[in-house]
Amino acid sequence: MGQHQEFKQSALDAPSAVVAAAYISGLNLLVVNLQPLILGAFADSYGFSDRQLGQISAIFVGFATICSLTGPLWVRSVDWKSFSRLMITFALIALAAGAFLSSAVQVFALFAVLGIIKAALGIPAFASLGDGSNPDRNYGVSVGFQGLLAASVTAPSAAFIIPRYGVPGLFLTIAIVVASGLVASKWLPRRGRAKASHVIPVGDEGAGSAIPALIALLALALFTSAILGFWYFIERIGTGRGVPPGTIGLTLSAISLASIVTASVVAWLGGRFSSLTFVCLGTTLLVAAFAAMHLDGNAAYITSAMMFAMGWGLSQPAYYALVRKVDSTGRLFVAAPAAGGIAGVAIGVAAGPVIEQAGYLGMVTTCATLALVAAAMGFVARIASQHVDRSTVLTQAGDQGPS
Repeated sequence: MGQHQEFKQSALDAPSAVVAAAYISGLNLLVVNLQPLILGAFADSYGFSDRQLGQISAIFVGFATICSLTGPLWVRSVDWKSFSRLMITFALIALAAGAFLSSAVQVFALFAVLGIIKAALGIPAFASLGDGSNPDRNYGVSVGFQGLLAASVTAPSAAFIIPRYGVPGLFLTIAIVVASGLVASKWLPRRGRAKASHVIPVGDEGAGSAIPALIALLALALFTSAILGFWYFIERIGTGRGVPPGTIGLTLSAISLASIVTASVVAWLGGRFSSLTFVCLGTTLLVAAFAAMHLDGNAAYITSAMMFAMGWGLSQPAYYALVRKVDSTGRLFVAAPAAGGIAGVAIGVAAGPVIEQAGYLGMVTTCATLALVAAAMGFVARIASQHVDRSTVLTQAGDQGPS
């Protein structure tokens, strides 16, 4: 039994397994990262209204979130390798169909299906990264791949594919890239370990031991709200301040590269420092970025955007790792994407009233507050896991005593 567990853990930690899971995670988020281009292509090619574009986004996020919430129920029951190949095949069929759909109803149905596939494909890869012995490193690699894949597809799509081939060309391009996941899945482990070595021991699985994971998921949701609340309106903020469109475009392009740099730092130093160390460093950069956005001038706008990207790159993988480390159930942590999805919907709804009352800078201040509260909740989750651990040790000691 011990040899079997060691084999499973070494398989999870193999560089090929980490890269495969990180790569598939990046592919899984391609539609999300390319969504501004996709929605713009629908508007230009088929004349979709802003309302219809918003509905497409809401349908995609909504169905992905619902599917992600089911992950804890089945993640330990399926063969990750075979399941990922099946989901990639479904994704290819859906993307190929997307090249030929043009009515709003058809596109709505397509994005509902893509949302389900996106969530289902991401869960095994996310679990594989978390089950390894160094989740900080693994999730750092994953965030780096997300940025690299998004940048590599965004540039040619915006400059050449969409202007020449429109929506069909964009969807077929995404399908070709996603097809490479069939090759990557060869190195994806078939199973993980619910009781990975890095997880903080909290005794038997049950409702009590789930509390730290639930707190950590709340921290992740608050952090995601802070990130998306700023990201949604970063272009509008720049336009409102008179920043030239070319400068805004270059700044948004550079954001992906900046986040890759700091995510790579987490990948390099993961395991040497705690997840909360990266959370604190990332939160410091985020708050500094939000403060810089209150200053005037193009330089302040660019500086704010770059610090935001760097803070996001440090914090995102660390929050993922923290959720895994405090989750003794070995299942709840795969609901992290769902927590992010719920946060995205919530901040999208709340943003309108906030901006109406306090303007864009009021929204920026709200994001800074959310980031700080998220970091505090991260510490609460860690303390809660330690408290449960101590309680478990005392209970076990009592059970072993004289009756």
